[in-house]
Amino acid sequence: MKKFIAIILLVLLSPLLFSCTNKGEIVNLQEVVTKLETENSELKEDIQNLNNQISQKTTTTTSVEETQTTENTQKQSIEFNPSVIGNISKYYLQNIYVAGDYAYISADSKLKIIDLTEKSNPIEIGSININAIGDFISKDDILYVPFYKPDDTGGIGSGGIKVIDIENKKAPSEIGSYETEESIIGLNIQGNTLYANFYLHEKVGEESWKVTDSGIELINVSDNTNPVLVGKYSTHDMANIIFYPLEKNIYLVAGSKGSVLDITDKNNINAVGSIPIYTWAISDLIIKDNYLYILEGNAVQILDISIKEKPEIIGGFFIEGSVSKIAIENDYAYVTYYIMNDSQQITESGLQIIDVFDKSSPKIITGLKIEGECSKIFVSGEYAYIAAGSKGIQIVKLY
Repeated sequence: MKKFIAIILLVLLSPLLFSCTNKGEIVNLQEVVTKLETENSELKEDIQNLNNQISQKTTTTTSVEETQTTENTQKQSIEFNPSVIGNISKYYLQNIYVAGDYAYISADSKLKIIDLTEKSNPIEIGSININAIGDFISKDDILYVPFYKPDDTGGIGSGGIKVIDIENKKAPSEIGSYETEESIIGLNIQGNTLYANFYLHEKVGEESWKVTDSGIELINVSDNTNPVLVGKYSTHDMANIIFYPLEKNIYLVAGSKGSVLDITDKNNINAVGSIPIYTWAISDLIIKDNYLYILEGNAVQILDISIKEKPEIIGGFFIEGSVSKIAIENDYAYVTYYIMNDSQQITESGLQIIDVFDKSSPKIITGLKIEGECSKIFVSGEYAYIAAGSKGIQIVKLY
């Protein structure tokens, strides 16, 4: 039954996530690699053309402008020497959420809190019974956790969001709940609005499910004891959803379609722009300042979103293997990756560090091979915290 639940999680979360089989196999990812070998040539050519155009424009910049750039934007130079200095390997993890000196994970049908104060020896200090799923998000001392209710077969039924008071890390407590017919697996927050990525699915066999709809729900959490739905956008599709909210817009990728949503009127959410997407193999996206980073196959696209409704590709880079998740801090991108063999098994996984100070010409600085199957990553100062599948939490000292 545990294997069955893992398969359902894989279908819902992403076509790029790892399954929890004993052999460490990856489901359907070889098809992704084959598809990308043909489709990414177009992406690579476009990025190269854009880099050439931007390079030509840069050479015509006046010396006055160059002087101003030097004075006003100083690059933070870091001497990287990444190494794993701590871990907890007893959990199988595809997700991790880090806030301050604490990590929040889902394991053994519980939300667990890990004290990261001593990096070389992280320890579990608290837990609460929740069938947690997907990405968590926090605000102040409140943690919002997607959860699911097992159906009559032990699989994933309906779900929602648990509101957890985490002020006392050793004894977290539930103070509110939002329940829905859909499965919610991803969260983000702006102000008092929680953005939830939902899927609606139906059973089509003894151990088979079909996703019939997906989209974003907007939930008001000004009263954490009583979250209220205030808006909803449906893709009317079974596509995998990845999104990021920014002010009055949501940047959303559903399958191979990228959209910019206007959420000014939460009762009437509309697409007002598009995001250039080259394949359906999107694994992550994040916004930092006025730039959108999209992980696609073995590439990372960088888009300028100064004009919110018209994202424009201005640069990008490629990594050997497949990109998984990304974190941005200061002038650097931290990207987890994996490499598969022909038998769809992970042969290598780890972290790549990229200098993105010049968005038009990012440069890979260094990397680190890490045991397990690296996925979700959080970076805080000189440390990176990585969910590494069968190897649990891996803590990396970056410099």
